[in-house]
Amino acid sequence: MGKLAIKAIAGVVIIYKYSDPSWIFMERKPDNYPHRVFRRKLCPFGGRWGGNEAKNDENPKSTLIRELEEEFEINRLALPHPGDILRFAEVKRAILNKLTPFGDFLLVIPPSVFKTADPDSKREIWVSIASYWTVGLSDEEWETLTKLQRMYGNLCNEGTSTITSLDRVLEFGKPLFSWGSDRVMKEFWVNKGMGAALYVPFLPGIGVYRLRSEPLGSYREYLDYYDVFHKPPGV
Repeated sequence: MGKLAIKAIAGVVIIYKYSDPSWIFMERKPDNYPHRVFRRKLCPFGGRWGGNEAKNDENPKSTLIRELEEEFEINRLALPHPGDILRFAEVKRAILNKLTPFGDFLLVIPPSVFKTADPDSKREIWVSIASYWTVGLSDEEWETLTKLQRMYGNLCNEGTSTITSLDRVLEFGKPLFSWGSDRVMKEFWVNKGMGAALYVPFLPGIGVYRLRSEPLGSYREYLDYYDVFHKPPGV
């Protein structure tokens, strides 16, 4: 039996308030995001294994850590107070130190999904793996994060950071998440005992399937099972 062909492997994280997991910290895709169907949609922070910058990544966790270290930043043009830079660095360090595996998910997006927002789209079916992790921040860490988000409006250099909640997602009443993360967020919230998450709106047509609860230990192991299209040069 041959290997499953997939486009990419990504490491992503759900950041939430430990004492009230209904609250989450996520990225919102920009208006010029190349995949129109996901513009202004929410997505967990992280990124994929690929390009020269990823050549030393050992596994999805190391990819995620690299992406978070690069992505989390207060815009210097906002002239942040040195104390705020220090406080954000402490929250960032807490996030990196508290990564807890949630599982690997297979993502399947047929061409019809991309065509809903771009009828001229020529994209083929997208099949990839998203390795999910979670981080529960303490009340003090969450309060610091919330204050900094309110003061500076954005705490990342890719897209826009935002804080929202399950109640707000349900109140909006329309699909709010990108790249199948709506299905994973539903599972996350239900696992936290929040039955209302059963009503999280889904973007139709996307398939998300749990593969394993613990991500594999190395990309070498992934390559034993999967034929990965996007990966670092020379791999």
